[in-house]
Amino acid sequence: MSHHWYQKPENALRRADELIAIDEQSSALSLLHDILSSRRYKTWSTSYEKIMLRYIDLCVFLRRHREVKDGLHQYRNLSQQQAPGSLEVVVRHLVEGAEGATATARKEADALSVAALAGRGGVPSDEAAPQEDDDLDIANTPESLMMGAVTADTDDDRRESSMVLPALKFQWEAYRAILDILRTNSRLEHVYHGTAVRAFGFCAKHRRRTEFRRLCEMLRMHLGTLQRHGGNMQDAEAEAAAVAAGTVVVDDRKSKLRGWEGWSADSIEFHLNTRFKQLEVASTLDQYNEGFRTVEDIYSIMQISRRTPRAKLMAFYYEKLTDIFWVSENYLFHAYAWYKYYTLCREFSRHMTEEDRTRMASCVLLAALCIPMEAPTNTSANGSPSPLTTTEDEIAKEKTARMATLLGFNTNPTRAALLAELKARGLLRAVPDHLRDLYHQMEEADDPLSLVQKCRPHVEAVRAAATDAAAASLAEEKKESPAPLKAGVGRYGDVIARIILLKLVRSLRTVYHTVSLDALRDLTAGLGLSFQDVEKAVVVAVRAGRASCRIDHRAGCIRFGDDRGDGPVGAQLGVLARRLRAVLTDLQPPDPTQAKKDRTSTYAAIKANLRAEHAAALERKNVIERRKEELERIAQEKLKEDARVRKEAEDKRRVAEAERLAAEQSRRAKEKLIKIKEEMEALEKRKYLTAMGKKTDDMDNSELADMDAEELARVHASKVAKKKEEADRKLKEAGKRLDHITRSIRIEEIPIARRRFEAKVQASKDRHAQEVVRSAEAAETQWKEDVERRKSLVEFSVLDHMDTYEAKIMEARHTAHQAACKLCEKEAEEVAEAAKQRRAETRLKTELDYRRQERERLRREAEEARLAAEQEKKEEEERRKAAEEDARRQEEQASRGGGRFGSVRFQAGGGDGGGKYVPPSQRGGGDRGGE
Repeated sequence: MSHHWYQKPENALRRADELIAIDEQSSALSLLHDILSSRRYKTWSTSYEKIMLRYIDLCVFLRRHREVKDGLHQYRNLSQQQAPGSLEVVVRHLVEGAEGATATARKEADALSVAALAGRGGVPSDEAAPQEDDDLDIANTPESLMMGAVTADTDDDRRESSMVLPALKFQWEAYRAILDILRTNSRLEHVYHGTAVRAFGFCAKHRRRTEFRRLCEMLRMHLGTLQRHGGNMQDAEAEAAAVAAGTVVVDDRKSKLRGWEGWSADSIEFHLNTRFKQLEVASTLDQYNEGFRTVEDIYSIMQISRRTPRAKLMAFYYEKLTDIFWVSENYLFHAYAWYKYYTLCREFSRHMTEEDRTRMASCVLLAALCIPMEAPTNTSANGSPSPLTTTEDEIAKEKTARMATLLGFNTNPTRAALLAELKARGLLRAVPDHLRDLYHQMEEADDPLSLVQKCRPHVEAVRAAATDAAAASLAEEKKESPAPLKAGVGRYGDVIARIILLKLVRSLRTVYHTVSLDALRDLTAGLGLSFQDVEKAVVVAVRAGRASCRIDHRAGCIRFGDDRGDGPVGAQLGVLARRLRAVLTDLQPPDPTQAKKDRTSTYAAIKANLRAEHAAALERKNVIERRKEELERIAQEKLKEDARVRKEAEDKRRVAEAERLAAEQSRRAKEKLIKIKEEMEALEKRKYLTAMGKKTDDMDNSELADMDAEELARVHASKVAKKKEEADRKLKEAGKRLDHITRSIRIEEIPIARRRFEAKVQASKDRHAQEVVRSAEAAETQWKEDVERRKSLVEFSVLDHMDTYEAKIMEARHTAHQAACKLCEKEAEEVAEAAKQRRAETRLKTELDYRRQERERLRREAEEARLAAEQEKKEEEERRKAAEEDARRQEEQASRGGGRFGSVRFQAGGGDGGGKYVPPSQRGGGDRGGE
């Protein structure tokens, strides 16, 4: 890493270009990364955009996806507020560069494959792709390296692993980095969703199922973040209305997501379009679990705005759902999706032809007929009454209701409800006659012996349509139809045959108790199914509860119901018994007198036992109530005890977990500090080694740990000093050499310059003499021509007329000049008067200002004099007080000074000790002089 800081980013870019020119792309990348991540540069400019574009080109060339992500984060922090358009340019450049690198790698690999095959005399195969189970997020593991060493990979596989797979990994990481950076940027939301669509196209083109699932999870996580912290669209609209009314002031600091401005109609549409593309790719890659999760995502997005999207988007949505539900064999919602799709196209498509409407109505009807028939209510699998449903049935009903809610269908969608709605809406009138007849045979007819024979031609017609599906699809694509049918009615043939088989079994169950397998084989001969498929379909229907029968291969028959007479046959026998009893009553009516006596005795017995039975019933009720209360008390105590035990266990677990988390956090903090310290030391050593010109890419941490950072710093400093001294010495020598060379050149140039100057002077003199001669000749010629021309003008009196005309013109001009002069004099007088007035006003103003300033000066001087007098008076008073204080102090000292110090301090040359002060230089002068 370079330690050199550039004053301008342009200098760093220029230095990076120089490094690229000498094939040092890694150093150039490190230099540009330092510029982007430096805190020194915080203001965006166009130079940073150029630096970022060059940085991305280097990352694409070197396949450095981590550096790309880091650089994008740094540039987003730099340009998100100041220049969001520049961030969009950088992102698009990265996407185009990554896709271009992948395409180039693919072409190179294909060219090498073709060349290798041509050398072996083979035929080139179709375009190869990396294995679908390769994970782009996982690098080469030891297991993969060992397997690569012991397996015999072909040249094509090695080329794919070494050339195409790294490019695919870089492209995938670029998509992930862009989506992670722009996930909360409202200004670049179109770029975010455009990148997501490109990523889905990447997964579909290269069959990357693992990456597709991870991409779906990433987008789902981003959407969850926006839903948790971004509110909903109603709140955003209410806030916008309040802001427009001026009652609320928006505070950007309240937002928990930087750059997110809230939900809008465009945001909802962007998210829906992206999820529709995700649904399409999930169908292409056969990832139907992701398709169902995508349906949940679409529902949650619709709940944000609570507004129905555009009909075109919903039609596309239901069109993709038909494929997903068909492949997942969920025929109920497949039919409902087809019905929704048909309804939207019929209401909102203006270019829909009658043929398209007929074909779509046929698909809707066949999809509805493909729904398996519901199991009989309140019956078990063997036909016996079942008052309660199983847990699996409840779970299935809940899943069905939940899926119906997500898709916007009815609360409890069923086959019967859908067929009834289709019949009520008149859809049967829009289908061909053979499909209408098929509907009547399957839903209204009840003859099991002729059911298959009557339905056979219609099923064959449906299957025959499958052969023309490809041609019909191409024809529909060529036409600009709003709803092209990608799959025709032919795919419903086999499913319709199984539904007819289920209808046949249920019809036989209402008529027969047993049917031989040979008879069943004859009845199902027209369905186009083998008897093995027939048996399998019957078993599946029985396990699903849609039919009740048992196949007895030893007896060679199929049995409906059981030996006790349960089932529809037993029910019909019961009805027959009741009707026979009624007939017998009509033939032999009972005796009315005996019946009256029996009824009277019965009523008397009931009346006699009524009180006792009532008391027994009350006692039984009381006992039941007491038992219930006791059971409830025991249950409550048990619940309290269980709650107490759970609470104690939870408290212990929480305390242990808190202690474990604290210890873990402390350990991680220590490890983090140690790791950071080691990394900083290793980074500093790498800096010194790189600056000294040594390669550090091949060094590991153990080698760096053995080195001394202080020794490296000292060696580096000494080398830098020597290098600087050598550079200064070379610079001085070069300067001296240049000075000598320049001086010698100038000495040698002097005589040459003198000769050139003299030649130039002589040439100038010659040229001047020639020009003088030529100008004199030209003047003489012009004078002669002018004389001749004047003679002709005098001959025809032209000059006289010119004088007359000139006099008239000059007279008019003189008159105009006089008027203009008068006007100018008048204006000059006015201007002079105005100037005089302004000067007078200026003098007056100046005089007033001068007087005011003079008064102010006099007042200020008087004030200063007064203050000075007061100050002097105050100082005089202070001096007087100080003198009085000194005199008082001297008197006190004189009164006390007759003692030890008075004779010493105030005596002078052996005097009498008076009070006069004697300087030290004069003390004892007589004695010294006497000496």
